[in-house]
Amino acid sequence: MSCFLFITQGEVEEKLSIVVYQQIKNFRPEVKIFFFTLDEPGRWQKKGFAEIETKDHSLWYSIPRLKKQATIYHALKRRRKFTEEIVLWSDNPFFLLPLFLLTGKKAIFVPVVKNLKFSLSFWHIAFLRFFSSVVLTTDRELVHNLRQKNIPAYFVGNLLADLLPPSEFLFLHGEKPIYALFPREEKFSSDLKFFLDLVERIFTDTKAYFISAIPGKIKTAEIANVGEEKGWRWRKSLEGDIIEGYLERGELYLNLTRFREEALWQSDLVVSPDDFSIIQATGIGKKVLPVSNLNPEEAALLLRSPQHLFEYNQLISSRYGRKGGIEKISAYLLQGVVKDQNFLK
Repeated sequence: MSCFLFITQGEVEEKLSIVVYQQIKNFRPEVKIFFFTLDEPGRWQKKGFAEIETKDHSLWYSIPRLKKQATIYHALKRRRKFTEEIVLWSDNPFFLLPLFLLTGKKAIFVPVVKNLKFSLSFWHIAFLRFFSSVVLTTDRELVHNLRQKNIPAYFVGNLLADLLPPSEFLFLHGEKPIYALFPREEKFSSDLKFFLDLVERIFTDTKAYFISAIPGKIKTAEIANVGEEKGWRWRKSLEGDIIEGYLERGELYLNLTRFREEALWQSDLVVSPDDFSIIQATGIGKKVLPVSNLNPEEAALLLRSPQHLFEYNQLISSRYGRKGGIEKISAYLLQGVVKDQNFLK
Protein backbone atom coordinates (compact mmCIF):
# COMPACT_ATOMS: atom_id res chain seq x y z
CA MET A 1 0.00 0.00 0.00
CA SER A 2 1.35 3.46 -0.95
CA CYS A 3 1.91 6.06 1.75
CA PHE A 4 2.78 9.74 1.33
CA LEU A 5 3.69 12.63 3.58
CA PHE A 6 2.73 16.00 2.07
CA ILE A 7 4.78 18.82 3.59
CA THR A 8 3.55 22.28 2.61
CA GLN A 9 4.92 25.80 2.82
CA GLY A 10 2.60 28.56 1.59
CA GLU A 11 -1.12 29.10 1.11
CA VAL A 12 -1.20 28.22 -2.60
CA GLU A 13 0.84 25.08 -1.94
CA GLU A 14 -1.65 24.01 0.75
CA LYS A 15 -4.58 24.41 -1.65
CA LEU A 16 -2.84 22.40 -4.37
CA SER A 17 -1.87 19.60 -2.00
CA ILE A 18 -5.53 19.26 -0.96
CA VAL A 19 -6.68 18.98 -4.58
CA VAL A 20 -4.03 16.31 -5.30
CA TYR A 21 -5.06 14.49 -2.11
CA GLN A 22 -8.69 14.44 -3.29
CA GLN A 23 -7.66 13.29 -6.78
CA ILE A 24 -5.60 10.40 -5.42
CA LYS A 25 -8.31 9.34 -2.98
CA ASN A 26 -10.86 9.27 -5.81
CA PHE A 27 -8.73 6.75 -7.73
CA ARG A 28 -7.12 4.86 -4.86
CA PRO A 29 -9.03 5.27 -1.56
CA GLU A 30 -6.67 2.87 0.21
CA VAL A 31 -3.63 5.14 -0.26
CA LYS A 32 -2.53 6.79 3.00
CA ILE A 33 -1.66 10.48 2.90
CA PHE A 34 -0.45 12.44 5.91
CA PHE A 35 0.11 16.19 6.12
CA PHE A 36 2.50 18.59 7.80
CA THR A 37 2.98 22.35 7.39
CA LEU A 38 6.14 24.35 7.94
CA ASP A 39 4.07 27.51 8.45
CA GLU A 40 1.96 26.53 11.45
CA PRO A 41 2.40 22.96 12.73
CA GLY A 42 -0.94 21.59 13.90
CA ARG A 43 -3.01 23.49 11.33
CA TRP A 44 -3.79 20.44 9.17
CA GLN A 45 -5.35 18.65 12.11
CA LYS A 46 -7.63 21.64 12.71
CA LYS A 47 -8.72 21.38 9.06
CA GLY A 48 -9.71 17.75 9.54
CA PHE A 49 -6.80 16.09 7.74
CA ALA A 50 -4.45 13.40 9.03
CA GLU A 51 -1.45 15.32 10.35
CA ILE A 52 1.66 13.65 11.70
CA GLU A 53 2.19 13.90 15.44
CA THR A 54 3.44 17.34 16.47
CA LYS A 55 3.34 17.13 20.26
CA ASP A 56 6.64 17.41 22.06
CA HIS A 57 7.49 17.70 25.74
CA SER A 58 11.12 18.72 25.53
CA LEU A 59 12.58 21.81 27.19
CA TRP A 60 12.87 23.57 23.80
CA TYR A 61 9.14 23.18 23.20
CA SER A 62 8.39 25.20 26.35
CA ILE A 63 10.32 28.24 25.04
CA PRO A 64 7.88 30.35 22.92
CA ARG A 65 10.53 31.56 20.45
CA LEU A 66 11.74 28.00 19.78
CA LYS A 67 8.39 26.21 19.93
CA LYS A 68 7.84 26.12 16.15
CA GLN A 69 11.38 24.97 15.35
CA ALA A 70 11.24 22.31 18.08
CA THR A 71 7.90 21.07 16.80
CA ILE A 72 9.19 20.75 13.23
CA TYR A 73 12.38 19.04 14.39
CA HIS A 74 10.73 16.38 16.55
CA ALA A 75 7.77 15.78 14.23
CA LEU A 76 9.99 15.09 11.21
CA LYS A 77 12.68 13.19 13.12
CA ARG A 78 10.05 10.59 14.05
CA ARG A 79 9.39 9.95 10.33
CA ARG A 80 12.78 8.28 9.84
CA LYS A 81 11.29 4.94 10.88
CA PHE A 82 8.31 5.22 8.52
CA THR A 83 8.18 3.87 4.96
CA GLU A 84 6.65 6.69 2.96
CA GLU A 85 7.27 9.04 0.04
CA ILE A 86 7.76 12.66 1.08
CA VAL A 87 6.39 15.39 -1.18
CA LEU A 88 7.60 18.92 -0.41
CA TRP A 89 5.26 21.62 -1.74
CA SER A 90 7.35 24.78 -1.62
CA ASP A 91 9.30 27.24 -3.77
CA ASN A 92 12.26 27.10 -1.37
CA PRO A 93 14.70 24.19 -2.00
CA PHE A 94 16.74 25.01 1.11
CA PHE A 95 14.48 22.95 3.37
CA LEU A 96 15.41 19.83 1.40
CA LEU A 97 18.65 19.53 3.42
CA PRO A 98 17.17 19.53 6.95
CA LEU A 99 14.34 17.35 5.66
CA PHE A 100 16.88 14.79 4.40
CA LEU A 101 18.90 14.92 7.62
CA LEU A 102 15.82 14.45 9.80
CA THR A 103 13.99 11.78 7.80
CA GLY A 104 16.80 10.14 5.84
CA LYS A 105 14.71 10.49 2.68
CA LYS A 106 15.03 12.49 -0.52
CA ALA A 107 11.79 14.35 -1.21
CA ILE A 108 9.77 14.80 -4.36
CA PHE A 109 10.03 18.57 -4.77
CA VAL A 110 7.07 20.53 -6.22
CA PRO A 111 7.96 24.21 -6.72
CA VAL A 112 4.86 26.16 -7.74
CA VAL A 113 6.19 28.99 -9.91
CA LYS A 114 4.27 32.24 -9.32
CA ASN A 115 6.82 34.69 -10.76
CA LEU A 116 7.73 35.27 -14.40
CA LYS A 117 11.34 35.90 -13.34
CA PHE A 118 11.64 32.80 -11.18
CA SER A 119 15.20 31.48 -11.04
CA LEU A 120 17.36 29.19 -8.92
CA SER A 121 20.73 30.06 -7.45
CA PHE A 122 23.83 27.86 -7.42
CA TRP A 123 22.92 26.66 -3.93
CA HIS A 124 19.32 25.95 -4.94
CA ILE A 125 20.62 23.72 -7.73
CA ALA A 126 23.00 21.95 -5.35
CA PHE A 127 20.21 21.21 -2.88
CA LEU A 128 17.99 19.86 -5.65
CA ARG A 129 20.76 17.65 -7.02
CA PHE A 130 21.66 16.01 -3.71
CA PHE A 131 18.50 16.08 -1.61
CA SER A 132 15.52 15.67 -3.99
CA SER A 133 14.49 12.52 -5.84
CA VAL A 134 12.69 14.38 -8.62
CA VAL A 135 11.34 17.87 -9.38
CA LEU A 136 7.76 18.28 -10.63
CA THR A 137 7.35 21.86 -11.78
CA THR A 138 5.00 24.22 -13.57
CA ASP A 139 7.76 25.94 -15.59
CA ARG A 140 9.01 24.25 -18.76
CA GLU A 141 12.05 26.53 -18.89
CA LEU A 142 13.02 25.42 -15.38
CA VAL A 143 12.70 21.78 -16.43
CA HIS A 144 15.06 22.42 -19.37
CA ASN A 145 17.62 24.11 -17.11
CA LEU A 146 17.49 21.35 -14.49
CA ARG A 147 17.84 18.56 -17.04
CA GLN A 148 20.91 20.26 -18.48
CA LYS A 149 22.40 19.82 -15.00
CA ASN A 150 21.33 16.13 -14.87
CA ILE A 151 18.62 16.74 -12.28
CA PRO A 152 15.44 14.66 -12.85
CA ALA A 153 12.65 17.12 -13.62
CA TYR A 154 9.25 16.95 -15.27
CA PHE A 155 6.86 19.60 -16.55
CA VAL A 156 3.38 18.97 -15.14
CA GLY A 157 1.32 21.84 -16.55
CA ASN A 158 -0.27 24.95 -15.10
CA LEU A 159 -1.19 24.20 -11.49
CA LEU A 160 -2.31 27.77 -10.78
CA ALA A 161 -5.01 27.39 -13.43
CA ASP A 162 -6.15 24.16 -11.75
CA LEU A 163 -7.13 26.22 -8.70
CA LEU A 164 -9.76 28.20 -10.62
CA PRO A 165 -13.38 27.21 -9.87
CA PRO A 166 -15.76 26.92 -12.86
CA SER A 167 -17.51 30.03 -14.14
CA GLU A 168 -21.06 30.54 -12.82
CA PHE A 169 -22.45 33.68 -14.47
CA LEU A 170 -21.84 36.17 -17.28
CA PHE A 171 -20.99 39.86 -17.19
CA LEU A 172 -23.31 42.07 -19.23
CA HIS A 173 -20.65 43.06 -21.74
CA GLY A 174 -22.88 43.49 -24.79
CA GLU A 175 -20.75 41.08 -26.87
CA LYS A 176 -17.78 43.42 -26.67
CA PRO A 177 -14.35 41.85 -26.06
CA ILE A 178 -13.60 41.82 -22.33
CA TYR A 179 -10.34 43.42 -21.22
CA ALA A 180 -9.77 42.24 -17.65
CA LEU A 181 -7.35 44.19 -15.46
CA PHE A 182 -5.84 42.72 -12.29
CA PRO A 183 -4.15 45.14 -9.86
CA ARG A 184 -1.99 43.98 -6.98
CA GLU A 185 -3.47 44.38 -3.51
CA GLU A 186 -0.26 45.74 -2.01
CA LYS A 187 0.05 48.35 -4.78
CA PHE A 188 -3.61 48.86 -5.54
CA SER A 189 -3.65 52.67 -5.75
CA SER A 190 -0.72 52.94 -8.17
CA ASP A 191 -1.97 50.02 -10.26
CA LEU A 192 -5.48 51.49 -10.53
CA LYS A 193 -4.03 54.84 -11.63
CA PHE A 194 -2.03 52.98 -14.26
CA PHE A 195 -5.16 51.22 -15.53
CA LEU A 196 -7.16 54.46 -15.69
CA ASP A 197 -4.41 56.03 -17.80
CA LEU A 198 -4.31 52.93 -20.00
CA VAL A 199 -8.09 52.87 -20.53
CA GLU A 200 -7.94 56.54 -21.50
CA ARG A 201 -5.36 55.75 -24.20
CA ILE A 202 -7.07 52.74 -25.79
CA PHE A 203 -10.80 53.27 -25.12
CA THR A 204 -11.69 54.67 -28.52
CA ASP A 205 -9.48 52.19 -30.43
CA THR A 206 -10.66 48.93 -28.89
CA LYS A 207 -14.38 49.36 -28.17
CA ALA A 208 -13.91 46.83 -25.36
CA TYR A 209 -15.67 46.13 -22.08
CA PHE A 210 -13.13 47.11 -19.40
CA ILE A 211 -13.34 45.44 -16.02
CA SER A 212 -10.94 45.45 -13.08
CA ALA A 213 -10.84 42.95 -10.23
CA ILE A 214 -10.91 44.36 -6.70
CA PRO A 215 -8.54 42.57 -4.28
CA GLY A 216 -10.30 41.29 -1.18
CA LYS A 217 -9.28 43.89 1.41
CA ILE A 218 -9.73 46.97 -0.79
CA LYS A 219 -12.72 49.14 0.12
CA THR A 220 -14.80 51.15 -2.33
CA ALA A 221 -13.83 54.39 -0.56
CA GLU A 222 -10.22 53.84 -1.64
CA ILE A 223 -11.34 53.21 -5.21
CA ALA A 224 -13.38 56.41 -5.22
CA ASN A 225 -10.47 58.43 -3.82
CA VAL A 226 -8.04 57.12 -6.44
CA GLY A 227 -10.54 57.83 -9.21
CA GLU A 228 -11.16 61.35 -7.92
CA GLU A 229 -7.42 62.08 -8.01
CA LYS A 230 -7.43 61.19 -11.71
CA GLY A 231 -10.66 63.05 -12.50
CA TRP A 232 -12.92 59.95 -12.57
CA ARG A 233 -16.20 59.59 -10.63
CA TRP A 234 -17.26 56.53 -8.69
CA ARG A 235 -20.75 55.20 -9.48
CA LYS A 236 -22.67 52.39 -7.83
CA SER A 237 -23.54 49.41 -9.97
CA LEU A 238 -26.91 48.70 -11.52
CA GLU A 239 -26.00 45.01 -11.96
CA GLY A 240 -26.43 43.92 -8.35
CA ASP A 241 -23.58 42.09 -6.65
CA ILE A 242 -21.82 41.06 -9.86
CA ILE A 243 -20.36 44.51 -10.44
CA GLU A 244 -19.34 46.48 -7.35
CA GLY A 245 -19.52 49.75 -9.28
CA TYR A 246 -17.65 51.65 -11.96
CA LEU A 247 -15.46 54.66 -12.49
CA GLU A 248 -16.46 57.03 -15.29
CA ARG A 249 -15.19 60.17 -16.92
CA GLY A 250 -17.26 61.37 -19.82
CA GLU A 251 -17.58 58.46 -22.24
CA LEU A 252 -14.79 56.54 -20.49
CA TYR A 253 -15.66 53.87 -17.93
CA LEU A 254 -14.06 51.07 -15.96
CA ASN A 255 -16.19 48.41 -14.26
CA LEU A 256 -14.99 46.93 -10.97
CA THR A 257 -15.86 43.52 -9.54
CA ARG A 258 -14.89 41.37 -6.60
CA PHE A 259 -15.41 38.20 -8.65
CA ARG A 260 -11.80 37.76 -9.69
CA GLU A 261 -12.15 34.21 -11.03
CA GLU A 262 -15.15 35.14 -13.17
CA ALA A 263 -13.20 38.02 -14.68
CA LEU A 264 -10.39 35.62 -15.57
CA TRP A 265 -12.66 33.04 -17.17
CA GLN A 266 -14.67 35.52 -19.22
CA SER A 267 -11.81 37.74 -20.36
CA ASP A 268 -10.55 37.97 -23.92
CA LEU A 269 -7.40 39.73 -22.76
CA VAL A 270 -5.78 39.89 -19.31
CA VAL A 271 -3.61 42.90 -18.43
CA SER A 272 -1.78 42.90 -15.12
CA PRO A 273 1.44 43.75 -13.29
CA ASP A 274 0.74 40.66 -11.15
CA ASP A 275 2.68 37.61 -12.38
CA PHE A 276 0.37 35.19 -10.56
CA SER A 277 -2.64 36.42 -12.55
CA ILE A 278 -0.70 36.33 -15.82
CA ILE A 279 0.45 32.73 -15.33
CA GLN A 280 -2.99 31.63 -14.16
CA ALA A 281 -4.72 33.24 -17.14
CA THR A 282 -2.24 31.58 -19.52
CA GLY A 283 -3.27 28.22 -18.11
CA ILE A 284 -6.87 28.65 -19.29
CA GLY A 285 -5.87 29.88 -22.75
CA LYS A 286 -6.32 33.61 -22.26
CA LYS A 287 -4.34 36.23 -24.14
CA VAL A 288 -2.16 38.14 -21.65
CA LEU A 289 0.00 41.23 -21.36
CA PRO A 290 2.20 41.70 -18.25
CA VAL A 291 2.79 45.39 -17.54
CA SER A 292 4.97 45.46 -14.42
CA ASN A 293 7.84 47.06 -16.35
CA LEU A 294 5.76 49.29 -18.63
CA ASN A 295 4.23 52.74 -18.45
CA PRO A 296 0.66 53.29 -19.74
CA GLU A 297 1.82 54.63 -23.10
CA GLU A 298 4.08 51.63 -23.72
CA ALA A 299 1.32 49.22 -22.69
CA ALA A 300 -1.13 50.95 -25.05
CA LEU A 301 1.32 50.61 -27.96
CA LEU A 302 1.73 46.88 -27.30
CA LEU A 303 -2.02 46.37 -27.07
CA ARG A 304 -2.30 47.89 -30.54
CA SER A 305 0.24 45.40 -31.88
CA PRO A 306 -1.44 42.05 -32.68
CA GLN A 307 1.87 40.63 -33.85
CA HIS A 308 3.56 41.33 -30.50
CA LEU A 309 0.65 39.88 -28.52
CA PHE A 310 0.61 36.76 -30.69
CA GLU A 311 4.35 36.12 -30.43
CA TYR A 312 4.52 36.83 -26.70
CA ASN A 313 1.55 34.61 -25.92
CA GLN A 314 2.98 31.77 -27.99
CA LEU A 315 6.11 31.99 -25.87
CA ILE A 316 4.46 32.22 -22.45
CA SER A 317 1.91 29.54 -23.29
CA SER A 318 4.69 27.17 -24.25
CA ARG A 319 6.50 27.89 -21.00
CA TYR A 320 3.62 27.48 -18.51
CA GLY A 321 1.18 25.28 -20.43
CA ARG A 322 -2.47 24.62 -19.71
CA LYS A 323 -4.40 23.39 -16.71
CA GLY A 324 -4.32 19.67 -15.95
CA GLY A 325 -1.23 19.46 -13.77
CA ILE A 326 -3.17 17.98 -10.85
CA GLU A 327 -3.90 14.81 -12.85
CA LYS A 328 -0.28 14.49 -13.95
CA ILE A 329 1.15 14.88 -10.44
CA SER A 330 -1.39 12.39 -9.09
CA ALA A 331 -0.49 9.89 -11.81
CA TYR A 332 3.22 10.28 -11.10
CA LEU A 333 2.78 9.70 -7.39
CA LEU A 334 0.60 6.63 -7.92
CA GLN A 335 2.42 5.04 -10.84
CA GLY A 336 5.90 6.53 -10.83
CA VAL A 337 5.91 6.60 -14.64
CA VAL A 338 3.46 8.49 -16.83
CA LYS A 339 2.86 7.23 -20.36
CA ASP A 340 1.74 10.60 -21.68
CA GLN A 341 4.65 11.62 -23.92
CA ASN A 342 3.85 15.31 -23.47
CA PHE A 343 4.46 14.84 -19.75
CA LEU A 344 7.89 13.34 -20.35
CA LYS A 345 9.15 16.12 -22.64
